[in-house]
Amino acid sequence: MKDELDITKNIRLTEYLKADIIGSTSELYKRMAQNADSRDVAEAIGDIILKAYLLSDTLGIGYVAVDSKLAELIKRAENEFGDNIDLSNLKRHLNISRGRE
Repeated sequence: MKDELDITKNIRLTEYLKADIIGSTSELYKRMAQNADSRDVAEAIGDIILKAYLLSDTLGIGYVAVDSKLAELIKRAENEFGDNIDLSNLKRHLNISRGRE
């Protein structure tokens, strides 16, 4: 019975986080449309990132796996965008914040 409750709890949490990510994305769009202060926009973006990490954990995908995939996506973006976008600051930030530099 406890396993069933844990599964139900996990499903509810997953659905809540999915809906909350959509709501947070909507809030981000609203703030951008209103030309909100950059701190308000940053808060909305941070909220989405936090909830994405929480969702990955709820789904059994560890934070390290998400970080590894993010590193792959950054490399792919570098190849895709070439000189049109500079990802060096993002890579530096991620290395520092994850203790790799």
